[in-house]
Amino acid sequence: MIIEDTSEKLYNQVAEDIRNKILTQSYGPDGRLPNFKDLADTYNVSMSTIKKAMQILSEQNLIIARVGRGTFANTSIPTTGRTVTRTKATADNIGLLVRDIDGPYFSGIYKGLGDSAKALDKRLIVTVSVDDHHQEDLMYRMLMDQVEGILVTTTRKSLYGVTIFDKLLKLNLPFVILHDVYDTPSFCFDVDNYQGGRLAAERLLTRNITKFAAIVGEIGYRVDDMRLKGFVDALRDGGVNIDEDCFVLRSSLGAEATAFDEG
Repeated sequence: MIIEDTSEKLYNQVAEDIRNKILTQSYGPDGRLPNFKDLADTYNVSMSTIKKAMQILSEQNLIIARVGRGTFANTSIPTTGRTVTRTKATADNIGLLVRDIDGPYFSGIYKGLGDSAKALDKRLIVTVSVDDHHQEDLMYRMLMDQVEGILVTTTRKSLYGVTIFDKLLKLNLPFVILHDVYDTPSFCFDVDNYQGGRLAAERLLTRNITKFAAIVGEIGYRVDDMRLKGFVDALRDGGVNIDEDCFVLRSSLGAEATAFDEG
């Protein structure tokens, strides 16, 4: 196996691939991993890269080193080939895996879910991934034997987003994604950003404003593209000459917590 993607450190890529093999029981019934030299040959990387990858997996409690015998997958970790059995003890628990808790977007999600859980007499168990997809893997594994369902927000798109949700589907654990993740058949709830942009423009139009400005994120970011489209469409429907009377500034904004200040 040759790893060609250089966008992430090699040891993280190796650890991710081994992690997937562990969770799919690819190392056989005893879970014994190849020795470090064989792994280095398999992934075409140095021994130091393998050692760092194995350290990550050890810290995540995915592997166990047995003196004189080798390294084994931790069989106490639920795998993607196994269905989680939920008991009465989990029936009142709903898990929330959120990216952060301080930003305005995610704190709003937390408050809304907290209010709903209270009204339904459910217990909300909150975990925070701090935008680390390895941390997300740990959090969902921790939650899945404690709750009857998981509500998930994630920083991951494409590969990472799809793989974690495929695992949850195979585990037969009910879950809902609380914002868009590309290329997944899972249930998703997200803000109607197009309608939000329209509502903002319509509000300004009622105040007889004749010159408009929109400050949004970089081109190609789906959320901002939809907000801008809704805003511009509503202005156009209201008779505004977009080319002359609407100034658009697109900029790469930072984290949720600082986006308002940057705007």
